[in-house]
Amino acid sequence: MFLGALLETLREKLSPDTVWRHNEVGDLPKQKGTEKIARRKALKILGIAIPFTFSHHEMLKGSIAKWNRETIKMIHEKTRATVNLSANNPDHADQLADLGIAPVACLGPSDFSGRSKTPKGRSMIACPSTYFELGEYSCADCGGNGLPLCARQDRKEIIVFPAHGQGKKHINEMLSDV
Repeated sequence: MFLGALLETLREKLSPDTVWRHNEVGDLPKQKGTEKIARRKALKILGIAIPFTFSHHEMLKGSIAKWNRETIKMIHEKTRATVNLSANNPDHADQLADLGIAPVACLGPSDFSGRSKTPKGRSMIACPSTYFELGEYSCADCGGNGLPLCARQDRKEIIVFPAHGQGKKHINEMLSDV
């Protein structure tokens, strides 16, 4: 019931060229009782306008990863959505980028700014909104060609989201162990 109401509201409120972010927190829906992405639900939600989102679902090992990779490819082929694969560190970002199925976003230490490279030499850039005070800059201001960086399926650069908030200390410690 909730999904139907959500879809109806999105279709009413969003024009076909509206860029919107799906999930501030969370991930793509899962099949009940599994770690597999729920394909039909994801396609229904992400088939409206131009959404972008992030996924921490397993992409590297096992049959669930194969299912999830196929689902991400299907979403990109059948919709205008962009699903960014979420990496925990630069090595993980390289592994996800090697799959060649979607752009990658990565956690970074709280002091990350500007640019860097992954171990395999891929360009890493900090999310532009992290340079500004809260409210001064948003996804709507990003990108320069009408689409935020995170809404570009063909993006090669890895977007880094520096650690912040209550989890900053934990993430900095986790990244220092890599």
